[in-house]
Amino acid sequence: MENKILIALLSILIFACATPNKFEKNYPTYRENRNTLEQLEHVNDSTLHVTSTSTDPKYGYTELKPIMLGVYDCDDGADNRMKFFNALLGPNGEKVTAKRIKTCCPFHTLNSQTVGRDQKFGLLDVWELSYEGIETPLTIYINLYDQGEFLAPMGFTLKHPLNSN
Repeated sequence: MENKILIALLSILIFACATPNKFEKNYPTYRENRNTLEQLEHVNDSTLHVTSTSTDPKYGYTELKPIMLGVYDCDDGADNRMKFFNALLGPNGEKVTAKRIKTCCPFHTLNSQTVGRDQKFGLLDVWELSYEGIETPLTIYINLYDQGEFLAPMGFTLKHPLNSN
């Protein structure tokens, strides 16, 4: 009888201390509802219309405040990312180059159609942006699932619509 009680107690302890499923963690949610915008405004076929630069020094530079480029059609995400980069210039008008580093930072989203489909999860893209004269590339985070106001991160300027190609 004592053995059965001991086995029952050990079973309870083992299951109570089990690590949670990776989808049970407290991941951030950037947007509580589905995207409604079908397409972002463009300057031309290769450049998004970015209206201004953020005044928040963390905007785009941290996974908690990513640049939100998601629209209704998730397949547009990769194109929009490159079109966003095409809208940026360095602080003195330098050409910006972008290099993809990794994906990271799972988050809840109602807009996921591929990654974590059943759990409604997305992943942020991490990129390094550089331009002539900068010693260390700047790391930025991009959310391709959820829409929101997208601005240039601090330290960048914008191409004038008449000069962008």
